[in-house]
Amino acid sequence: MDVVGTGFLVSKDGRILTNRHVVEPWWHNDDLENFTKAGLQPTVAELRAYLPGSSHAYPLTVLHISPQADLALVHGSVEALNRKVLALDGSMQATVRGEGFAKVSSPGRRRVESAWSRIRLSLEIEAINRVTPPKKGVRMSTIHLHQTTTLTPEQYIAGLTDFGPGRSKLFGNSADQYLKVHDRGPSQADVTEGSGGIWERLHYDWSDPHRVVLKTTDSNLWGGTSGHTYTFTRRPDGTTNIDVDVVREGKNLKGRLLGFVVGTIGRGVLEKAFVNSVKAIEARNGAARENGAS
Repeated sequence: MDVVGTGFLVSKDGRILTNRHVVEPWWHNDDLENFTKAGLQPTVAELRAYLPGSSHAYPLTVLHISPQADLALVHGSVEALNRKVLALDGSMQATVRGEGFAKVSSPGRRRVESAWSRIRLSLEIEAINRVTPPKKGVRMSTIHLHQTTTLTPEQYIAGLTDFGPGRSKLFGNSADQYLKVHDRGPSQADVTEGSGGIWERLHYDWSDPHRVVLKTTDSNLWGGTSGHTYTFTRRPDGTTNIDVDVVREGKNLKGRLLGFVVGTIGRGVLEKAFVNSVKAIEARNGAARENGAS
């Protein structure tokens, strides 16, 4: 993920004043909050500055980040350029509570740059395992999962298409408070599901006894070709191979970021959820057999 911000040269030795949200883009960022809540710790892979009139990238180091204010101080070896410096008043009387102030923004950009060097800070952010960020325009992740089970295809499909109360016991990513069945027929259903602030509306089609297709028709994160395809293959020993292809195509920034995470370090989370669903449906069918025998 690339983030671009601005800053001002405030000393001859290369200190640059910028915002905390520039050097830590996840700070007070609602789009990235779910990642940090999930335990992911983003890090800055590279921080560099570009000065007006120069295409050279100057590596930066972070000197200080304010714990309260949206301010940060970084340093770059730009002193040899002899650029103009923004003079700051460090006295306690420099700012008086209630006093008016002037805000510098894009409309005043030309005037400001004539007096001070305006610096573009470019950051590359990556996830905890420091994987390569997705290229611009690449938004889709495809994950393949596989399990062999004692269930028949009919038994797993019965669990997969059971939209009654307690569905979350079979599929942890389908919380009861998100579950809403809009329509259901003999071999299709229109259902909204989700958990943890993420939801999607899915069209289920199990008209093929060997395949169930879930197509995402609406979501707060997913779009495009997003969905799930379950394929069932009976084995000679009476067990069943279940192969699942999960496609995640983000429709917004948060979706693209989560899709990237799911396609890399998040694959294990999907695999664990799939294994748990198979075990839960096996247990339910085992309990049903025992009750039938008694």
